[in-house]
Amino acid sequence: MPYAEVGELRLWYEFTGPEDGPLILQFGGSLFGRQNFDGVNDGFRERGYRLLSYDASGYGRSDQPLEGYSVEAWAAEGAGLMDALGIERALVHGTSMGGMVAIAFTAKYPEKAIAACA
Repeated sequence: MPYAEVGELRLWYEFTGPEDGPLILQFGGSLFGRQNFDGVNDGFRERGYRLLSYDASGYGRSDQPLEGYSVEAWAAEGAGLMDALGIERALVHGTSMGGMVAIAFTAKYPEKAIAACA
């Protein structure tokens, strides 16, 4: 299983879709994590997009430290994941709480976001 070290965290991630497609970094919604996108990912892939989905800290297969979580910290995790994977820029997508993280990510790291959809 693919994991990336982001600071002191180990984050689980996956790439799906065509390797040469435009990359979308996805931020999952609260209570669901990356599974929040199961219903829309097929549509993205059918249109040629490559997806980077991951379990944010506190969710799924990623580390679940006993500490406070915040939208800003999850945005920083997304930036750290991109750095760990050698990704300079991506499209950004999130729904529900993930939409708030996508907005925070784009505001804090505009050089990493091509465009965002929340």
